[in-house]
Formats: sequence, structure tokens, C-alpha cells
Amino acid sequence: MMSKKQLIMDYLDLNLFIPILYAPQTSPQLKLDFEHTRARFSEFSAEGILNYVWNILANHEVKMIFSNRLMDEGFYNYEQILDDFKHKFTYDWLMS
Repeated sequence: MMSKKQLIMDYLDLNLFIPILYAPQTSPQLKLDFEHTRARFSEFSAEGILNYVWNILANHEVKMIFSNRLMDEGFYNYEQILDDFKHKFTYDWLMS
């Protein structure tokens, strides 16, 4: 059975990191930013990743900035990914 951290990282890799990091249209700066975020997540626990996503990436202002930045580079589903993440990976799920 996979750990909760691995389930979270698999979801983020499949839906966020890999599509951005390997798309030919992604700017070097955006790739660097997402590589850095992914590397930081590898140091976090499952709870740490949840806290970061919920409190930083899903923060209304940050979400708008990232969403606009990603749309400028051809990625239109950032907000949907975060909404799906927040429904799938809750603190109740984490403690189950």
C-alpha cells in the first residue's frame, strides 16, 4: 500500500508537475519554479504538503497569480486541479 505522501505526490505529478515540466512551451523560469516546489515537497511530510497546498498554492491571491501565469503559458486547468486536490486530499483523509 502506498503512503499518503506518495498518493499526494502521484496526484500532483500526474496533474501538475509533469505536464508543466515537460511541456515544450513552458518557460525556463516557470520550469525552475515548479522544479523548486516539487523538490521542497519531497522534504515535507504528507501533512506538510497538504498545509502548503491549502495555505499557499490555494490561497485566493496566489491561486489567481499562478493561474494567470500558467494560462499565459498554455495551461488552463490550475484552478480545477487545486479544487480537485482540496476535495480528494482533506485532513479527514489524512487522518484516516
